[in-house]
Amino acid sequence: MRDLNFFEPYIQQPEKTSSKRLMGLVVLVVVAFIIVFYPVKMLYEVKALQDKVLSFNAVIESPETISKLKVIEQKELQLMELKGKEVLFNSLETKINSQTMTNDLLIQWILQEVPNDVYFDELNITENTVQVQGRASHKFPIAQIEHNLRHSTYFDEVFIPSIAYKDGHYSFSITFKAKDVTADDVE
Repeated sequence: MRDLNFFEPYIQQPEKTSSKRLMGLVVLVVVAFIIVFYPVKMLYEVKALQDKVLSFNAVIESPETISKLKVIEQKELQLMELKGKEVLFNSLETKINSQTMTNDLLIQWILQEVPNDVYFDELNITENTVQVQGRASHKFPIAQIEHNLRHSTYFDEVFIPSIAYKDGHYSFSITFKAKDVTADDVE
């Protein structure tokens, strides 16, 4: 016999879930999770970065760091000042070296023009003017040095302001100017 179920028309069969619907539901859950999780994650990262910024600001604004920065700024100013002085000293060194070379050449040129029996007691060089105090046993060597200096290519305006006989020798002074001759003119 057959069982009769009077409620059968009211019983509904459970519907089978389709795979499309299941996939849509999974995608919806994943998207919802991402939408909720990503901002929360970013919020924590922003908070962590803000904490780092605050700690760095605290370090930067600490009195110890500020005093170190002031010391560094002072050292930088001193360094810039010293670099300026270094440039000045290098140019001065170059001028002094060229002046020394010029003075050495000038003395060499003067000595080439000095005859025997003439002795220098004093030699003053100021810029391009040379003053010599010397002695000679006779007047002729003094005249010879004047002649040699006048006819030299390196000197002009030769002048002997004084010659005096004293203690068995002639004392003289001679003044002349060096022409503008560079070290390249020397052979």
